[in-house]
Amino acid sequence: MLLLCVGLVIVAPAGSLLGFLRSFEGSRSLFTDVPELKTLVGIDGILSFGILVFSICAGLALWRRRPGAVQTLKLFLVVALTYSVIALLLPFLLPPQKRDNAVLLAVGLKQFVPGVVGMLIWYLYLGRSKRVRATYADCGAGLQPRVAVRLAGIRQY
Repeated sequence: MLLLCVGLVIVAPAGSLLGFLRSFEGSRSLFTDVPELKTLVGIDGILSFGILVFSICAGLALWRRRPGAVQTLKLFLVVALTYSVIALLLPFLLPPQKRDNAVLLAVGLKQFVPGVVGMLIWYLYLGRSKRVRATYADCGAGLQPRVAVRLAGIRQY
């Protein structure tokens, strides 16, 4: 679990930030020819920043064994998966004459598939692991889904 915490708090945010900066630098020369690209890079940047902050919050909650930490992490994984789908589809919002669908799909899937597999593995591990249940039992791991729902600002009836 320490590996996951370090990944969420340090590695993933650093990788996300570096990835965005590289993407921005690589795309900047195209902004004059494809002005829509600047908007899409901006949208991706805002979404990436939100995921980055949520990653750190979820990782710190898990690290500090906060109540509902496992549920918060599961919610993060669902949000991160949703972002991955959006990031895969964003380039297809460019005008058809200014994109190569085959290249976009190949590059997008190359990033999408390993990320989804990793998220799925962690999600299943968190839900089925006796070790996680034992470690976070005093924190209400898996027992308080309302905590994660409240953190997400969703009303539960």
